[in-house]
Amino acid sequence: MATKAAFKRLTREYQNIQKNPPPYIIAHPSESNILEWHYILTGPPGTPYENGQYWGTLMFPPEYPFAPPAIRMHTPSGRFQPSARLCLSISDFHPKSFNPAWEVSTILIGLLSFMTSEEMTTGSVSASEAERRVLAARSRWWNSTGGGSHVISTPGVTPTAKGINNVKAGDGGLKFRAEWPELDQENWKWMRDNHIDTKTGQLIPDPNAAAATKCSPETSALRRRPNGSAHGLGAVVEGGHVAREAGQSWVRRNRVWVGLALLSGYALVARLLNDVQGPRPTIITSPDRPTFTFVDHDDDLSSKRIKDVNARRTIRSHVMRDVRRRERLAGLKRVSRREGLAGKAVVQSNFEDSPSERASPTRLADPSGPKLLMGRGPPRDITKNKEKRRQQPDRRYASHSISTGSISIPLQFPTSWLVDPFSTLPGASDVPIITTRLVFYWGTVFVPMTFPKEHAFNERAKTEMAVQSSFTDQGSFFGLMSMCAAHRAVLAGHHSQFQATTAASHRFLHDADYYVMKARCIREMNIKLCNPALSLSNEAFGTIINLLTGALIAGLFEEARMHLRGLKRMVDLRGGITDNSIHQSSMLAAILTTDVKAASGLMTQPVFPLARDLQPVSASIQERIAPSDTSELQRLGAAFVSDLQLSSCLLSILRAMRDIVLYGQACNQNPAVLCTDDHEFFRSLNREVEHKLLSYVYSESTTRGRPISEATSYLGSLEAVTRIASICYLNHFLIVSPPSSGLGRALTRHLKQALADCPWPPLSKEGHGLLAWVLFIGAQSSAGQVERPWFVERLSRIALVCGWHTWRQMADVLIDYFYLPSTNQADWESIWNEAMV
Repeated sequence: MATKAAFKRLTREYQNIQKNPPPYIIAHPSESNILEWHYILTGPPGTPYENGQYWGTLMFPPEYPFAPPAIRMHTPSGRFQPSARLCLSISDFHPKSFNPAWEVSTILIGLLSFMTSEEMTTGSVSASEAERRVLAARSRWWNSTGGGSHVISTPGVTPTAKGINNVKAGDGGLKFRAEWPELDQENWKWMRDNHIDTKTGQLIPDPNAAAATKCSPETSALRRRPNGSAHGLGAVVEGGHVAREAGQSWVRRNRVWVGLALLSGYALVARLLNDVQGPRPTIITSPDRPTFTFVDHDDDLSSKRIKDVNARRTIRSHVMRDVRRRERLAGLKRVSRREGLAGKAVVQSNFEDSPSERASPTRLADPSGPKLLMGRGPPRDITKNKEKRRQQPDRRYASHSISTGSISIPLQFPTSWLVDPFSTLPGASDVPIITTRLVFYWGTVFVPMTFPKEHAFNERAKTEMAVQSSFTDQGSFFGLMSMCAAHRAVLAGHHSQFQATTAASHRFLHDADYYVMKARCIREMNIKLCNPALSLSNEAFGTIINLLTGALIAGLFEEARMHLRGLKRMVDLRGGITDNSIHQSSMLAAILTTDVKAASGLMTQPVFPLARDLQPVSASIQERIAPSDTSELQRLGAAFVSDLQLSSCLLSILRAMRDIVLYGQACNQNPAVLCTDDHEFFRSLNREVEHKLLSYVYSESTTRGRPISEATSYLGSLEAVTRIASICYLNHFLIVSPPSSGLGRALTRHLKQALADCPWPPLSKEGHGLLAWVLFIGAQSSAGQVERPWFVERLSRIALVCGWHTWRQMADVLIDYFYLPSTNQADWESIWNEAMV
């Protein structure tokens, strides 16, 4: 049975496929089971599968999208075994390589791309082009008749429309007819119009046709009845063999032996030439390119408990074949162990023992450096260099191969054609594999995950904005790629944790892609700073903003402070934040947003002040986003007003925040009532509200003459908790910060500290409800982190004190604060169930 998350996700994906179906693909879920999807792939033109009708199923697990589906193709194609599970990076054979951001359409596009290639995998078959064309011509007959089993029932098989187990054995086309009734009628009409024998799938000869008519070998194979009793694939493949042998020359028929003879001759000649010319110096690849590829398929084998030795050997053979294919695409070459050790010694001897190089592998990204060659000096030189210079840890080189493979691309060739069909992006020629993967990650994971509400209705505008800004300047582009690499690394867990011994962050990423992209970005920024015409340009601002954002995602707050000081200096040199040259450019929103996010992570006052007070929401917008009179959302935020421990300044900010929450509800339920200006207004209001939450404690009316360093120490405990919880809530709303990111971890730490300083348990009933709301936010912000049990345990204690036993009771309390059922219910109900265990 599907979980609520899987049911909701699959329902949305079915709606998306109905609106924008991929080319040559149609799909729908079964009426009786939403986890069972049926698809039809139409053979693309110019392929052996042209006009073929290939029917298959996707069997999703209940925990989808966090686990991949089982992929089968029932129609014989000459490419896959009928009804056999296929071993792909997007199937359940490799659950660790599956990306939850991939949708059903992405999976089917990847399957179609793999089908048109010649790569072999578990479940594949090797057939000639003629055989596949014959199978494509008979695919409609096979689908509607079950391979001819509709006439003669298969022994031991009871035709049923439930499940897919009887499809391969022969169910008479019953399952296909139940799932595709309209296509089944079209197939029967096609068979009648083309005189197809429904028992065998052969062309019925026309008695009125001339006997001497000559046909092509393929047509003759269709007319010829295959020997034996096999139906479907066996019969058609045998006819294809006849078509293949007809009219071929001796070389064509014996091409295997001819190929082996040519290969042996080539190897012999190559060895002779190598002996004559002597050994060649081996070129060592640059350290930022992996010298090996690790694929965790052994874990998959042990998890599936495959005890058959032959099966394990077959799967390992497939895995290594896939590994070598990826290495060839990356331009890598395997070397012997002895050569690899010598090469590593040469590489390590070329690095200085300096703290800057140990901190970030900047030199790895410098393509202008001299290439390292083996055999340049005698072995004793290597020994001397090793004694003089300290070796760098090998983990830095190994991390690249892991990071570049952390996001598997389902397409045959992982290209960036989605946004760059002609490979004109900066860096596409220098680090093609890294850039390609990060561009793909930007479009499929980073943007939808960071801007969920805006991406849902404004995907094209967001893409155009990014292409016009970051994709037109090298510095901004590499900064954007470093952001994507940092985002991907923190989601994959390739980062260190905060050290509890100090307040400063000492995080670093075990991901070479981030450091490679950041080094390229810093290099481009230095080039701009050396040019007076570019040092204060919009491109320079975009570069430093992307560097700052990447540091916040990675949790490198000391580096973020450094970039923030540089950004403030650049703004001052341009005339200040109120200067017309900044106000009239698109950089103003980016500067203020980055400043606010940095202040949230550091929990300090923002560097740039607001030019005005909070913008009031117009009456027309309030009328469009307001809930109905009978809706329970009328109570949204009412409990804040009745709490006497909250200051009037905080309450005025929370009233503006209530409008943002109602805007989010309108985006979810009725986006048609909103226009482009509304979205721009609420983006600005969201930034201003977060700025006010951070800065109001530093105002003169609030501090009352106290030093700024003590601005937050006098706040009431409940007010301090409410303030930080509201900031955390905003960071999960319009611009989402993942819990594992540096900003998410910092906010969780600030909220936990504020709760620890709060009296426990609270004295008033309102305090119980407020702290319960705060604990839900803390548990959501610490998902997958070590702090989550701390929040859940205190939520359980409050529920016990207040007598809350069911989720309905808890939701009735939360609605008086900031809680949207359409947005928060799925996550918060799971937190509640965890607390009630």
